[in-house]
Amino acid sequence: MPNMLKDAKSPYLREHSDDPVEWAEWSESALDTARKSGKLVFLSIGYSACHWCHVMQSESFKDADIARILNSKYVAIKVDKEERPDIDSFYMSLCVSRNGGGGWPLTVIMTPEKQVLFIGTYLPKNDRNGMRGLKSVLETAYSAWSMNGARDAITQEPSAKQSPADIGDGIFEDAFRGMLWIFDRRYGGFGAGPKFPMPTYLSYLLMYWRKYENPYALAAVELTLTKLREGGIYDQIGKGVHRYSTDGYWMMPHFEKMLYDQALLCSAYAETCKATRQEYYGKVAMEIADFAISSLSTESGAFMTSIDADSEDGEGAYYLFSYEELAGILNEEEMKFAARHFGIEKGGNLDGMKSRNIFYIKESLEQMVASGESQDDLEKLENAVIRKVLGRRNSRTHPRIDDKVLADQNGMMISALCNVYRACGENRYLDAAKRAATQFMDGKIMHSYLDGEGYVEAFLEDYAFIAIAMLDIYQVTGERAYLSRADALCSDIISIFYRKGEGLSRSASAAWKSESESRDSAVQSGVSGAIQALFTASRMIGKPHYEDIANNTIEALSANISDAPVEHSSILATIMKMRTGFCEVVISPGSDGKAAEFMRMLMKEFIPDACIAYYGGSGDEDYTGGMVPIGGRTSLYVCTGSYCMKPVFDPYEALSLVNKSKAQGI
Repeated sequence: MPNMLKDAKSPYLREHSDDPVEWAEWSESALDTARKSGKLVFLSIGYSACHWCHVMQSESFKDADIARILNSKYVAIKVDKEERPDIDSFYMSLCVSRNGGGGWPLTVIMTPEKQVLFIGTYLPKNDRNGMRGLKSVLETAYSAWSMNGARDAITQEPSAKQSPADIGDGIFEDAFRGMLWIFDRRYGGFGAGPKFPMPTYLSYLLMYWRKYENPYALAAVELTLTKLREGGIYDQIGKGVHRYSTDGYWMMPHFEKMLYDQALLCSAYAETCKATRQEYYGKVAMEIADFAISSLSTESGAFMTSIDADSEDGEGAYYLFSYEELAGILNEEEMKFAARHFGIEKGGNLDGMKSRNIFYIKESLEQMVASGESQDDLEKLENAVIRKVLGRRNSRTHPRIDDKVLADQNGMMISALCNVYRACGENRYLDAAKRAATQFMDGKIMHSYLDGEGYVEAFLEDYAFIAIAMLDIYQVTGERAYLSRADALCSDIISIFYRKGEGLSRSASAAWKSESESRDSAVQSGVSGAIQALFTASRMIGKPHYEDIANNTIEALSANISDAPVEHSSILATIMKMRTGFCEVVISPGSDGKAAEFMRMLMKEFIPDACIAYYGGSGDEDYTGGMVPIGGRTSLYVCTGSYCMKPVFDPYEALSLVNKSKAQGI
């Protein structure tokens, strides 16, 4: 019989509705049930695309013995981490502080008063190879609690508030050197396997290169993005990026595909295209954007959350091929090409997975052309192989898609599409960005949507990344409705999430405030996103108090930032902009009709320390009200700090002024 999750909005929670465990969603009533019945609380946090979440479900939550223990002695609560990131962040912070690491599924045993008795990640059903099993953990925790009460519980007390620390310019180099220390100089990326793309690091390195012109910063970004694109972590056939590589050289992925990875890496490739003027990076950015549009778009144009790693034949089976299967769909010439270009081998090219092949770039087309082969012939072969393999793959059972829409990740994707549009000039990316933004243009922002209806209250990151997305669309269109929406969202950020003396917090409720909430993880933190949104909006709209709130938050976090600069790289990138003569380039359209041309020229430049605004008429309330076109000519005003320079009539002259401001740090 289905449990209480059968009516849940979250697809992940509904996946557990047929478990014999009597799951409940997180609520005060569930905790109250535990209090009244004298039971402990078993909290399991995961998400739809999580492979080990599915493993734990299959091994334990579908098991009658485990269900008997949980149903008789515990109130079992299931949480979708993407639906309730506040709860997830709070308990993940505790898990990391206690165990030195974390991950999903996150497993918590606690009293009804939320005193934590046990916290960990995946557990097998029974003890195995020195690893405690879920069954013994459940029995031991309940027995200890029954005898001793909660006096031995581990509580999550807030740490003593740290005093503000001065954030000097030296911290930018500290973050850079911290990243360089863990940078893999052979394969790119950071650390050894498992290796995550870490696009927040890449974004920081690009900003650091822009300010300090350090060639190693840009080289680290280029090597990482090139090696990632060549590896098995990149879907060479269907495009898009898997979540992470289980090894250190991007070969064997963990096969789920997350929207946030597509968004952030799409932006990284687009920005690197502008920084290096190399079309290669722009092409990859377009591939990822096209994948997201074709595979993750809803009918309304918003974007779904993820694609599962598992299908009916196991993890990654959808993407892997035997040599024999490929030989049955490719001709002899195509098989030879697949072996040479994509690394296909008769015995398989994956360690520990007999006869299975993943597609990766063993020898690039550029290398083949350099040896004297025809570019056109090679491209035809590549396209033929991809078309035939994709056709076979599409006949398989597709991995499940988590079709809920998350506001924060949609904001990231909208911004990514704007970045691709800037770099490549293809209108379809701007069209997709505007279409996705439609869902968030009016009314109250919610965190999670299903079938167009919101059902979870929004968090700071939802407001922040949607606000940034609106600012991005405004900058590439000049349509003031997007600027007005960003203004309203920034006002909401302050009224809902700002506390005097404490700065911004990711949840409206102080109950879920976590010391780690300002730190980047696989994505930029919501606190960092809000600081970025407020700072940018303050300059574009002319509301200095937005920047004051951003600075107050930075001051409140200064000790944490100083202690862990690498983990706060996104905040540091915004601080760097604040100290680098951040400019607003205001386009005032004249009767010469050159405004659109000037906008396109500016968009292609890598100027993360500048934004583009538009004169919208003398009645505007913001600072652009007096920036009229001179003599009918489209005029460009470069503003920095509290003043604007004389108008110029050439985009390159405007860029020269921006670069001068950057160099002087005005």
